[in-house]
Amino acid sequence: MAVFAFDSPIRDAVTAFKYNDIRALAPALAGFMAERLSERARQDVDVVVPVPMAASRLRSRGYNQSELLAKKICQITGLQLAVGPVTRINATSPQARSASLEQRAENVKDVFTASRDMEGLRILLIDDVMTTGATLNSCAGTLKMAGAAWVGALVLAREL
Repeated sequence: MAVFAFDSPIRDAVTAFKYNDIRALAPALAGFMAERLSERARQDVDVVVPVPMAASRLRSRGYNQSELLAKKICQITGLQLAVGPVTRINATSPQARSASLEQRAENVKDVFTASRDMEGLRILLIDDVMTTGATLNSCAGTLKMAGAAWVGALVLAREL
């Protein structure tokens, strides 16, 4: 599920949030995302998992924007947050720099690992932007290999 198309003013808000350290946007952006979740969807989710970022990128940025969104969504909806069941084991170049679907898929191939058993859980992945879905697909595949019964995704914006 995507809340918005990745056009202005959402593009500007995501850029400010993600690259200009405007963390104060997290509550409002997460609020839009939480509103998109129906009551039925909320009942069908066991845990909310933010898409992880590479440790080196986390150190340089100081925060994972997907984790900030996930935390706020859980505060609003009462859903359970699970930070860390999936980790990024390889730093890759940013997906925004990859031109094609094939490059994006190759860029995130085998970069995630499950750090614990997710047997039978219904997981909602949270990310800020989806372009081709390569990152979400790779992360979801890792969670499914760890035993997740279902993996869905909620993103703030989708590149069309």
